[in-house]
Amino acid sequence: MIPAQSLVLNALLRAVHFSGLRKVVGRSRWRSDRILILAYHGFSKRDEHLWSDLYVEPSWFCRRIEFLRKEGYVPLSLDQLVDYLRGAEIPERSVVVTIDDGFHDFLKFAFPILSSSAIPATLYVTTYYVCHHLPVFDPALSYLMWKGGGKRFSLPWEKQGLLAPARGDHVARSRLHAGLRATWQALGISTEEKHATLLNVGKAFGVDMDEFLAERMFGLLSPEEVENCAVGGIDVQLHTHRHRVPFDDQLFANEISDNRRRLQGIMRTQRPLKHFCYPSGEYHESSPSVLRTLEVETATTCEFGYVTRSSNPLLLPRLLDSMTISEARFSAWLAGLMGVRYRRG
Repeated sequence: MIPAQSLVLNALLRAVHFSGLRKVVGRSRWRSDRILILAYHGFSKRDEHLWSDLYVEPSWFCRRIEFLRKEGYVPLSLDQLVDYLRGAEIPERSVVVTIDDGFHDFLKFAFPILSSSAIPATLYVTTYYVCHHLPVFDPALSYLMWKGGGKRFSLPWEKQGLLAPARGDHVARSRLHAGLRATWQALGISTEEKHATLLNVGKAFGVDMDEFLAERMFGLLSPEEVENCAVGGIDVQLHTHRHRVPFDDQLFANEISDNRRRLQGIMRTQRPLKHFCYPSGEYHESSPSVLRTLEVETATTCEFGYVTRSSNPLLLPRLLDSMTISEARFSAWLAGLMGVRYRRG
């Protein structure tokens, strides 16, 4: 059941949206001295948006980008955001578009939309699976468990069979997935073993894994595709090599250095790699200081909010946009009406 206060807020936001008041607020001095960073992750090739709100339909994303253009919002690069933090003036209604991870679906769907709209965007690329041309095991396994909801399956490192929770039971599936992740990490399961496991689980659930692989479901960009994105105007930036933020500062620094070295080897543009996104929004108290030693200028989180001149450049908030966010709520964020900062979770 939706809380009464949420119903009231939604009704208020719809009223503001359709009254045109959002345009007045959007040009206010309060909004003009703030930047909203938008964050996206995956773009559905099949039905991934029904599995996770980190995925969106390409047609829906196209409408979001068209909304920015129609409403007169001004997309900036992260370099321009740095200038703003250092005191430079910015246009009214400034936004920044970011995409996490570097999945193949970005190139297939989002890249053409952004290019045709001439919108600058940053793509944070994690590189381990760029070098290993396989589906990313963690999200792929979670998706397959969703596809097989209510069916039994087995894993080599589990002594007994497991039951995939019903499709609608997101909490149970997340709990099971977290437990399995802890186990395979503790056992040090190899990439090859993970891939073989993925194929077996998919087949157990009746998924055509040949088609799954052919469509590059949950596959990252190839090195050539990363370079093509960079040449095509996308600002490719840092996201760690193995999509993790270790507690140990040296291991964290190694993750970024490995990520940077591989991206530099891939791209011919020689664009400075100085912007970073925390994988899954995870960071520790010492994370910003580690980034400073590596000459990283900005780092984005998964905390919702606006960037102001007093923001810590290495702990920048964003709006994780999704299909669960209505157009009225999205326009309220763009206009500066959603002033509360909170953590996604």
